[in-house]
Amino acid sequence: SLDRLAPADLHCPCVATAAAAIVEAEANVPFSPQTLPLHRVTLVGDDTGTTWAIILAVPHCILDGMACGIYLQELTQVYALATGDTTEEPLPTLQYTDFAAFHAERQPQSARLVAFWRQQLHNAPPLPLSVPSGSIGGRVQCHMDEADTAAMEQQWEGLATPYTMVLSAFFTLLHRFWGCVDLTVGTPVTWRA
Repeated sequence: SLDRLAPADLHCPCVATAAAAIVEAEANVPFSPQTLPLHRVTLVGDDTGTTWAIILAVPHCILDGMACGIYLQELTQVYALATGDTTEEPLPTLQYTDFAAFHAERQPQSARLVAFWRQQLHNAPPLPLSVPSGSIGGRVQCHMDEADTAAMEQQWEGLATPYTMVLSAFFTLLHRFWGCVDLTVGTPVTWRA
C-alpha cells in the first residue's frame, strides 16, 4: 500500500520537513514477520505536484545496507523509465540464483567463523544497564562538521579509519561510565555469516 500525504497533512511547511517527520515516526514503528506487508511506503508531495519525496520503511532483514544501494539504483532506473527519461529497461546483472550460489560457496567458511565467535563470546560479560534491555533497539545520531572530520582524519592518517576512531571513543565512554575493562559491542557488518 502507498500512503499519499501533503505537507499540510502533517502541519509542516514543506516537503522536506514533512519527509523528515515521517522518517522519524517510521523509525519507531516495529515490523512483525507475521504481518504483511513487510514494508511501508509514503509519498509526500506539494500542492503543485513538482516536489515529491518517497519514504520507504523496510526492516533490516528484508533490505540491509548493502542491498539498499542496489535497490535504490534499480528504483531510480525504473523511475527514469516511468517518467520517460529513458526508454531502456534496466536488466539485472545478477540473478538471485547467482547470489545463492555465492553464499553456498562461502558456507563452510561461514560455519567455521560462527563457531569461532561463539567460542570467543561464550563468557562475554553483559553490559551493566540500569534498566533491563529489551529487543527494541534505538538510534542516536550525531554530526561532525567537515573541519572536525578533516582534523580527525589528519591526526590519525594511516593509523585508523574514522569508524575505528569513533568506535574507540564509544568504548572509552562505556568504560568511563561503567568501569568495565572487558566490553562486548555489536556493530553492523557487510554480509551475513
